[in-house]
Amino acid sequence: DLIKGTVTSIEKTRPLRTGETVHMYQVNYDTDSGTSYSLYDIVLIATPLNPGMSNIRLPKAPLCCNKYYHQTVATFVHGRINASFFGCPEPCKFQLTEILTTENPELFFRSIGTVTPVKGTKEKPLETPAGDPVWKVFSAEPLTEQQLGLLFESRGTMKVKKWLAYPQYNPPEKLPPIILDERIYYINSIESAASAMEMSALSAKNVVLLAYHHWYGEPEKIDQANLNEKIKSEL
Repeated sequence: DLIKGTVTSIEKTRPLRTGETVHMYQVNYDTDSGTSYSLYDIVLIATPLNPGMSNIRLPKAPLCCNKYYHQTVATFVHGRINASFFGCPEPCKFQLTEILTTENPELFFRSIGTVTPVKGTKEKPLETPAGDPVWKVFSAEPLTEQQLGLLFESRGTMKVKKWLAYPQYNPPEKLPPIILDERIYYINSIESAASAMEMSALSAKNVVLLAYHHWYGEPEKIDQANLNEKIKSEL
């Protein structure tokens, strides 16, 4: 069952009144109804353990998670791009759809691109909307009215979303462990190598397989030798 709450700590064992000890993990959390806990055999952590991201106390404090995350602001604008700002005077001969940048402290945005619908049906396939498109602008800080005025000739509806997108990278560096305790697994360890939804999905699948093989005592299926050759032969 889904529990709507904030996890505060994970304890490795829990003593019983009989004096025995349950070898499970006690996950403590806060909900609207108060403080509570649940017992689990296996715990998968799918949130960054970095300071300011999640303050979860673990049986063994990891020494891996001291990076800060970079803020990214996504601004969605339904409007008309100001092509002249990018060196293409009106009437612009090019149809601008993607504008990419290199690192430059004087730029107030990182990238600009058009957004297209992602849902369609057999009866109504995907089509590019008529009129002005929706643009997605990535920036480090929220855009000011003056900055938006430079980027767009006209604007309609606008939505802004801020989030901590990816950690600070300082290669070469050692990646955080995936196994934090006997049966506590850290999915977000992969973010120290590359941070993207696709990478997190791949890490989640691998962690589930790892936990499964550990639980059922199948070490021969973990870190298999010549795995690539085996996969090729099966294909």
